[in-house]
Amino acid sequence: MFEKFFDNIISQNYSFGDYEYEKYNCELAELCKNMKNADVRGMMDFWERKAKEDYFELSHPIYNHITLRGVKSFKGNNSILNIVFMCDKNMGFPLFLLQFSDCFNSLFFQDNNHQCKALRLDGWRGDYRNHFAIFRAALLARKNEDFSYRDIKFGFTLSNCRPYHFFNFSLLYFENLDIANKKVANEKLIFFKTDKITQSLASEKEDLVYLQPYVRENAILPFTAYSKALSKDFYYSIVKQTQNSHRANISGGGAKAQEEVDMYSLHIWLGIPGERRVWLEQWDGIPLILKNLSRYFPSIKVFIDGLTAYDGERIEVKDNLEAFWKIVEHTKEAFQACEDFSYYKKCGEEGAAQSHLKDKQSTQTPATKADTLESQTKQPPKNVATILGSKGEKIKLKSLSGYDYRTKICYCALCDIAISDVSTTALVPFHFCKKPGVGFYFHLDHYPDIIRFQEGIPCFYGVLKENLKTTDIQSVFVANFHIPPEHIYNLAANSLEELAQQGKLKDYKENPLKMHRLFVPPVELYAKKYALEKKTKIKISDNPNTKRLLREISYQKQLLKIESLELDIQLKQLQIKQPNSSSPPPPPSFPQITAKERIHSHLAYKLGAALILNSKSLWGYIRMPYVLSYIKEAHKQAQKDYARRVANNPHLKLPNLETYPDYKEALKEKECLTYKLGLALMQADKDWAKGGYLRFYFFDVPRLKQEFKEKRK
Repeated sequence: MFEKFFDNIISQNYSFGDYEYEKYNCELAELCKNMKNADVRGMMDFWERKAKEDYFELSHPIYNHITLRGVKSFKGNNSILNIVFMCDKNMGFPLFLLQFSDCFNSLFFQDNNHQCKALRLDGWRGDYRNHFAIFRAALLARKNEDFSYRDIKFGFTLSNCRPYHFFNFSLLYFENLDIANKKVANEKLIFFKTDKITQSLASEKEDLVYLQPYVRENAILPFTAYSKALSKDFYYSIVKQTQNSHRANISGGGAKAQEEVDMYSLHIWLGIPGERRVWLEQWDGIPLILKNLSRYFPSIKVFIDGLTAYDGERIEVKDNLEAFWKIVEHTKEAFQACEDFSYYKKCGEEGAAQSHLKDKQSTQTPATKADTLESQTKQPPKNVATILGSKGEKIKLKSLSGYDYRTKICYCALCDIAISDVSTTALVPFHFCKKPGVGFYFHLDHYPDIIRFQEGIPCFYGVLKENLKTTDIQSVFVANFHIPPEHIYNLAANSLEELAQQGKLKDYKENPLKMHRLFVPPVELYAKKYALEKKTKIKISDNPNTKRLLREISYQKQLLKIESLELDIQLKQLQIKQPNSSSPPPPPSFPQITAKERIHSHLAYKLGAALILNSKSLWGYIRMPYVLSYIKEAHKQAQKDYARRVANNPHLKLPNLETYPDYKEALKEKECLTYKLGLALMQADKDWAKGGYLRFYFFDVPRLKQEFKEKRK
């Protein structure tokens, strides 16, 4: 009966606009008004009022005299979207409600003329195309199921693949709603199963329509006095329930937990986002921060956050582990750790840094108490590394990627300070654990978060606006950013000095702590450095190995300068001294030059030869961009010099190739792989804006190699 309606949605045969709620008198219109005015209490009243009813029913948002009932619900794309289907008892007026962050974000309905329309309910001016695509895919998979009107009760679903949405838009308000008589879907995708959820779980046999109890005040954080009061109690409750769980025994609990704290002079929580927002200076920046902190804290333990598992699970995430071991490698370089020191806590001598990458990207296993205790782990962990510096420093790094929130909260409780992003990554250190330290952000829109954390957390410092530069922007939620690591270190020093004054650092309870500060380069310099590295595809860092490579490249450039003089020498050998008389000089002879040598002096041949020569070793690949660039510039300069000499003395002009005895033999050089590779590279350089280099590396090079092999056969 709803086939045409469904087909119109799937085929995108619908119009899209705003719901003009001011024109209508119904619950949904009132709810839209509450959402626009950020009336949290009004939105909560809506859910509490509905929770008293067996069925989820609403007046039609357009035809208010029609009563609709929710008869089916389903998810889209790993629970990021909750979809509720409604119709009236006569199986007419079909309507879909979509939820992904607000009470309801949008709806699809069929009007009296059987036209399909989509309406925006939340007032968000962002891009809906992704959510609508998820909806269409989910509907396509279920269009043949039963959507008939029936008596079916409703409950609440809390599953969500976005932690921030889960805690701040859903769970926060669910915990404060008076809905004791409603069941909660017994789902796996829940980041934290509170006591209230556990007591309300529906059985697997219960058939219910599920709605997300979303309440969202704004796109960033709850900030009114009412929401602040709710969130304060809520975050405290999360920590309290964590302490009551078995995971509170992290590192042995009690005396062993204190022993863990005493082993290190400083514990740091490091929350670096990586999924959709990357701090581009992190690889060199984190070691720089740790190196400077180690002057005052010789033994440091660092907990590095990552993707979080659902409640009670433990997963491994390949991307997070790769990033963790990259941080380990850069930190080892910064501390000049001895090469023979086994700084990995690894399986044998092969190294966990390589072995763990063979694992699946996301494999799930149940979390047990033994999994959370380092001392009880039978197999050496793949997520722990210890570095001994050349000056006696000890840095232990532990990746917390793949742990659930209960476990992370317990580890964070051991920390002295946190350095973290203030969006989703801030949940554990700043929302739940209220740790002092440094907060940063990827876009200026999140600066209000900094203000709120500064108001609520002592010894908290936020990155200044002038030290942030956002780049690689794909959307309002996806972008990379630059922050000078020197600035973050200075802010961390501010926080630590204040903590020492308050007697909260064990090594400085009696002794004063006065830390040095670093000069902070303008963030624009970091952005320029990144842009150049992106263009040259070569990462330049300040470590001994890089300096050695740059010296070797400099030597190679000097050798190339010497080789480039050959053409000049040959031309000078051809010069004929101008006689004093006005009679024309005799024509020069060119006995030492052949047509084959002339072709070898072409730019295409020189570039091709450099490509082949430098592709035979790792160092060759590293220096290849410099070599090719230098050959091109040297050739251009040589051509200019030759043109200038010929202009001064036309008799120095080289004869046409056709006049050489070996001309026909020399033409074969233009058909060789060396020459054709160079020509292809020159064409790629001309078409670089159209993907010329990609075409060269992935199409031209394999094609030319294949042609060369076939000719040799």
